[in-house]
Amino acid sequence: MRRGSVLTIVVFLCFSLAAMPIFAATGTTKPAPTVVKKVGKVKKVRVAAKSYNYIKLSWKLKKNATGYQVYRSAGNQNGFKLVKTITKRNKHTWKNKKLKDNAVYYYKVKAINSAKFSAVVSARTDKATFEESKPTVNVSTYRDGTIISWSRLKDVDGYRVYRAYENGKYTSIKQVKANTTTYFDNTAASGRKCYYKVRGYKGLIFKDFTAYSTRESITTIPRVFLACGHGTDIVGHWDSGCTYKNMSEAGLMLPITKSFVNYMRKSGVYVYTDADANNNKNMIACVREANKHKISAYISVHCDYKKAPTGTLPLYKTAKDKVLATKLNEGVRSQVSIATRGLSKRSDLYELNMPKTTACIFETGSIKHDNLIFRQKYNLYGRGLAMGLCNYLGVPFAG
Repeated sequence: MRRGSVLTIVVFLCFSLAAMPIFAATGTTKPAPTVVKKVGKVKKVRVAAKSYNYIKLSWKLKKNATGYQVYRSAGNQNGFKLVKTITKRNKHTWKNKKLKDNAVYYYKVKAINSAKFSAVVSARTDKATFEESKPTVNVSTYRDGTIISWSRLKDVDGYRVYRAYENGKYTSIKQVKANTTTYFDNTAASGRKCYYKVRGYKGLIFKDFTAYSTRESITTIPRVFLACGHGTDIVGHWDSGCTYKNMSEAGLMLPITKSFVNYMRKSGVYVYTDADANNNKNMIACVREANKHKISAYISVHCDYKKAPTGTLPLYKTAKDKVLATKLNEGVRSQVSIATRGLSKRSDLYELNMPKTTACIFETGSIKHDNLIFRQKYNLYGRGLAMGLCNYLGVPFAG
């Protein structure tokens, strides 16, 4: 190799090595430094013992905080441990449940992206706070029952409703969840004075209870079933009952029964009846419906066949039935001029045997001899029946 060629190669290598750092330096980009936003102490931390095992915490939201951590120590200010991490930036409350009763707990809070803690705060759980709380109760009649309503309590899992009659013991009649503050009771005895009270509870098996509310009393609305005789039979066909000329028992008794129903409702008595739907139930359906409710009396309105003599004939089975039949008969005869054949005891009739209450089948008279009264005096007849039933129930007649 010639000397000039070697010199050329050396110069070229030197130039290349000298140029390499220049290209490396101009091709490298350093990352921008991370800007860390400072987050200071969490402020305005508040604690409140809500019950025997429950403390509520709250604090002021901190700007730039990514979340919060709650530390707790039991009994003293040593040994704080992380008990809750909240990753929602806008959440600033926490309920610390399942704590011990009558115990002091200390708390401090910090933002997740901060090392600075809030000031230490403390609270003592107190079972008495829960046990001494009690709802305020109101009662009122509605339709065929009683509405019990009460004020909402904090930190309860639900409520129990209790009922007692005069000089009787309270029994629990309903348990409801915490979001319910009313109960409709139509299972109390008809026309009886009742007392109600309510208390809250916590726990599903071994319950802790609040104090009872003050008791509230009310006389339950009187309830009766008034059936119109015949109409639909037991297989769904129309049953006219006894007939005379172009008249039927079912047709004659419906206006009387409707008048009876109307006067009873005016007098503040709740009436279940098939007359509202124009006698659309047979006697089995009527008794079945009546037995679903706690009622004071069951009355079925009929008339006797054409060979029967004139006059009323109430039918009864028991001594209580006889008292009812007597009152009804007296009421009718005070309003319409009609004879009576007295009262008749019967033990073979479905509408006297099957109702779970005092019952009477009221034979209004003979379809042949008394139909003019049925047709012309049906309103007075119903009024008389209502007067007698109100007298039996001890309810003022309003007619």
